[in-house]
Amino acid sequence: TRTHRRRLAAEQMRDAILSVGGELDLQPPKGPTFPPERSADYGFISTARHRSVYLPVFRNALPEFFEAFDFAPPSTVTGKRSESIVPTQALFLLNHPFIRQQTESATRRLPGEPITNPRQGIRRAYQMALGREPTPRESRVAEQHLTNRSGQAGWAELFHALFASADFRYLD
Repeated sequence: TRTHRRRLAAEQMRDAILSVGGELDLQPPKGPTFPPERSADYGFISTARHRSVYLPVFRNALPEFFEAFDFAPPSTVTGKRSESIVPTQALFLLNHPFIRQQTESATRRLPGEPITNPRQGIRRAYQMALGREPTPRESRVAEQHLTNRSGQAGWAELFHALFASADFRYLD
């Protein structure tokens, strides 16, 4: 049977990015998720790498990732989330420090052979990020990119492009 494409929710997308970067902590946090020394949630930024379901959600300090990708407002009852496609989502995936950090983490997870065997590395990067093999055209474009931009920076940019792709954000 076939089904329609479905966009990942903000929590799923954040967890997938952390998983590809090898930084997703599947264990529930031990102790409070909000620092006891803080008196208010204004300006609170969580740096936890736990699954999104364990993150504290406050009306006044929603994580930036959730704000960008249609997280339900925590102050209202929401039966169905809205789904928008706006430029700020693409800009978030291209420019946010969290995404850049995770592309570098994903690059470090590649074994040592991609530098000498780029095709194998490209296949592994696509499997890690998209759960599939690259098409021949995608392989050619990635190889061309890696010949123009060698080293860790080229691989980080490849992961960056995969995170920003529609194939990463949608399930078939």
